[in-house]
Amino acid sequence: MSPPPSSSPSPATQVVSISLESALYTAVKQLQSGRVSVTELDTSVKEKASKFNASTAGYEETYKAELDRLSASLSASAHTIESKARALLLRADALAKSTSPSRDVSVDLRSQAKHLSKELFHLQKQIIVDTQELRRIAALADQRLCTGSDFVDMTERRFEHSPWEADQIGGSIVVLLSDVYSAIR
Repeated sequence: MSPPPSSSPSPATQVVSISLESALYTAVKQLQSGRVSVTELDTSVKEKASKFNASTAGYEETYKAELDRLSASLSASAHTIESKARALLLRADALAKSTSPSRDVSVDLRSQAKHLSKELFHLQKQIIVDTQELRRIAALADQRLCTGSDFVDMTERRFEHSPWEADQIGGSIVVLLSDVYSAIR
């Protein structure tokens, strides 16, 4: 069962939202300034189409760059949690092999494992909230730039891969934490 999403996007996603909405506003203004009168319509259809493509292309590059940046940030967070879990497993394994395991060390290891579990749940909640925010912006871009569902489709394709699948990101970490608890027992 997935944890409920937090109420607001992360500070990084809030900055991305502001940036993307600003870029979207600029793209819409560029598109609107390319409107032509009915008398010019037949001679400038190709010109209008090229202006439309130019305004959406610039926004698309910005949108993809922000998606890449957030993906990298989420992946780095997951990698950090996984590295901490691996280090904790090594300590727990050493404790299990010890001839006289300390009760205090065992309690400390359990506390650290619990903390890593909370970090993982927080990361998964953040992925859910960030995904919802990016879907909102993609739908807004499609609506304002009249692109059909180009941004929504592109976004959904990206969300099929790590790190956007909240269930995928924690798989190895859950196994590591399970091994930590087994070693402590």
